[in-house]
Amino acid sequence: MTVAGLWLLLVVAWMIRPARMWISKKVIWPVIIVPRHTQSNQAKYVLGDFYHLSKAGKYKAAHELLSRDLQKSISADGLRKQWGRFIAKHGRIRNWAPPGGGTISFGQTSLWPKWVRFKHQIVGSKKTSGNATVRLSPEGGAWRIDELTISP
Repeated sequence: MTVAGLWLLLVVAWMIRPARMWISKKVIWPVIIVPRHTQSNQAKYVLGDFYHLSKAGKYKAAHELLSRDLQKSISADGLRKQWGRFIAKHGRIRNWAPPGGGTISFGQTSLWPKWVRFKHQIVGSKKTSGNATVRLSPEGGAWRIDELTISP
């Protein structure tokens, strides 16, 4: 391997972060470290952020986690109204959990799912609950909510 080739390899390895170098006797190999938010977990983290923002009443920020198409059909104020119906019946959001061990389904036709659907039981401050069904799909390199049903 030439010096120029070695430098190119080092630059590429540095650009593909997080990465670390594994050095053998003659060659330096870039080793990609899988980040904490792997493809299979990213949708779960986005959904958690959505629920936390909604619980805090930050509907504009929660709205930004929706897909472009869903943002066109539901405004931030519309999202506030959907949660408002829940709040009127059950009180402010306290927590959420998958009902009876959880319901998660995947649209799997390749290594990574094309979509992930979660169904959660949302508990309000009145200690009663409703349900939310949320489907997330990759869009522009990130998971976005493309279907949302809040059932008070």
